[in-house]
Amino acid sequence: MKYKKTKIEIGKHNIQLGTYPIYVEHIYNGHEPFKVVGIKEDQLELEGDYSGIGLVIQRDWIKKEDCFFVSTVCVEQLKPNGCQIHNVNCCGGGSLLTKHIDKYWENLVN
Repeated sequence: MKYKKTKIEIGKHNIQLGTYPIYVEHIYNGHEPFKVVGIKEDQLELEGDYSGIGLVIQRDWIKKEDCFFVSTVCVEQLKPNGCQIHNVNCCGGGSLLTKHIDKYWENLVN
């Protein structure tokens, strides 16, 4: 499976309380998952491990433009003359991940 990072854009993505996982580019290079526990117009309150040791759950307000989520990519669309019009029935590509995958960044596409 291939993945892509999608920046959270104000007004474009409907982020709700409880959305998980959300990642922050400048916290552990975007590898640590966080849960949305608060929403302001231009910020998200994220709950997760900011400590680096995995034992402390904290909350902090982060600018939305620094946050991203990970979604799957239709592998057929990456092939020359592959899938021209993606639909959810072909492979499930385009779906927002609803669980943290430890090594998603090894399979990122641009």
